[in-house]
Formats: sequence, C-alpha cells, structure tokens
Amino acid sequence: MSGSTGMPESMNSIEAVDAIESILDESSVEIDEVEAEASEAPAEAEEVTDEAVEVESEEVAPSEDEEQGSIETLAELAEALDLPLEEVMANLKTTVKVNGEELAVTLKEAFDGYQKDADYRNKTTELAHQRRAFDEQSANARQQLEQQFIQLGQFIQTAEQMFVKPLDPTQMEYLRQTDPQRYLMAKHEHDEQVAQVQRLKQSAAEQFAANQQYLQQQQQAQLAEVFEKASQELHTRIPTWSNDTKTAVDSYLTGDKYGYTPQELAQVIDPRLVEIAHKAMLYDQQASKADVVTKKVKTLPKVQPKAAQNKVNPKLDALTQAKARLRKSGSTQDAVAAVEQLLF
Repeated sequence: MSGSTGMPESMNSIEAVDAIESILDESSVEIDEVEAEASEAPAEAEEVTDEAVEVESEEVAPSEDEEQGSIETLAELAEALDLPLEEVMANLKTTVKVNGEELAVTLKEAFDGYQKDADYRNKTTELAHQRRAFDEQSANARQQLEQQFIQLGQFIQTAEQMFVKPLDPTQMEYLRQTDPQRYLMAKHEHDEQVAQVQRLKQSAAEQFAANQQYLQQQQQAQLAEVFEKASQELHTRIPTWSNDTKTAVDSYLTGDKYGYTPQELAQVIDPRLVEIAHKAMLYDQQASKADVVTKKVKTLPKVQPKAAQNKVNPKLDALTQAKARLRKSGSTQDAVAAVEQLLF
C-alpha cells in the first residue's frame, strides 16, 4: 500500500493525511492567485489600450497652438526668434552651385544675387527686344520709302508718256519751212512739257533724298540709344571694359585668325557677343603664354646628374695597402706595419 501512494514508510496515516491536505491547500491558493491575475490582466490591458489611444490621438491631432505656430516664411521665423529679418538673413546660410562648384552663402547674399541676376536678365531681354524692334522698324521704314519712290517713279513715267508727245521730225521740218511761227510754237510747247516732267523727277528725287536722310537720322538716334544701353550692360558683364580693352578686342577680331572688317565690327551691338569675343581673346592670350613657356622649357639644356664622388678614407687605403704587402711578403716588418695601421 505504501509503495503505491508514494509516501515514506516511516510516516503514519495521520501524518500522511495532514501532508496531503497541506499540499491541496497550497495548490488551491496558487490556482486562486492565477485566476485573480488572469481576471486583472484584461482590465490592465484595457487601461493600457485606452491610454495608447489617448496618446495616439494627441499625437495625430495637432493643437490649435501648433497649427497657429507653424512657420512658413522668413518673416515668421524672424518674428518667432524675436530677431530682425535682416539679421536672420545675414546669418542663415545655404548652398548654391556656381560654375559647377558648391558655395556656402548667406540668405541675404543669395537673395541679393537673385535680384541682381533677375535684373540682369531683364535688362538683357529688354535690350534684345529693343534691338529687334529697331531692326524691324528700320527695315519697314526703308521698305516703305523704297516702295514710295518706285510708285512715284512709275507715276512720273506715266505722266511723261501721256503729256510729252514725241515730235514727228518730218512734220516739224515741213512746219519749219512752210510755217515758221507754228514750228516755234510746237517746239516751245514740247520743250515746256519735257521741262515740266524733268522738274517732277527732280522734285521726286529731292523728296526721296530728304525722306531718306530723315529716316537715317531717326535710325541713328535710336541706334545711339541702343548703343548706350548696350554699353551699360557691357560694363556690367566686363567690369574692366575700357577703350584700351575695346581696341585690343577689335585688333583680335580683325587679325588673321578671324579677319573681321572694321565695318562689320561697327554693326556688333549685342554685349553678349562682345563678352564671348573678350573671353576668346583672353583664352588665346593665356594659351600663347603657355606655349612660350613650354618652348622655353624644351630649349633648356638637360641637366646631367653629378657623378657620385668616391670619398676615399686615407686610413682605410693605407691599411689595405699594408695588408696587401703583408700577403705578398709575409715578413714580420710588414705584419707590424699592418698592425700599426689598425691601432693608429
């Protein structure tokens, strides 16, 4: 019996019962504690879930202060920092790329550069529009003037054909012989008609010349205005531009490489073309200087490295000679001499 219950043989039945009861009581307490913990867990989970929902709702829904306090402009940032806008722009930096190189500049520098670039582009565009308008107006005025002159010439030619009748030589000769007075009258009338047509032609030519001169004066005035604005922009593009620079660029363009004539250069107004020519001239000058330096380097004599001089130690040389004499003679005197070279 005792072997089947697993109880120690020395324990009596009363002790066995007490032991079993004690074990059952402990098991019951443990079960109650587990159930209690299990019942409390959902409540805690619900509390945690509620707190998480509240936290999440607080994170998702921004407060009115946050909505009202969002910063979208530099002015708002300066106001939030309680600093002047100029100070904020002078201290905040950004990165810009200029000629492929990134540079750190302040917002004020970037803003000023943008304004300057925008003004620069506007002036360039305005100058290009003015030049195109000038070219179009000049072409239209010349075309109208030429058309008027052609029409006037056709009118005079028609009038000449209508009013100036050619005289019949045979009839005029007959009148001259038979009726000299009628001959003179016919000749005078014809000469007057020819003279009148000639006066019309002369008047038309003079009017055309006057209109052409007036047109040229107008064009020159407009061209001078365009030149003035182009000159101002040119000094913006090339701050070092001067009469000497202009002479150098003109000489560069009229040289053998490009062969422009002075008349062709006089028609160049666009400062962008002048800037390109100036850069080309500077590039060729630098390349020419580099070629001269290269040629000078090539003509320099080759420098031969100095032969290493064998520095002979007199003491070692005397010892070597003494040893050689000793090997050759084997005498005691040579042996003593060799030892002396070692010692002294």
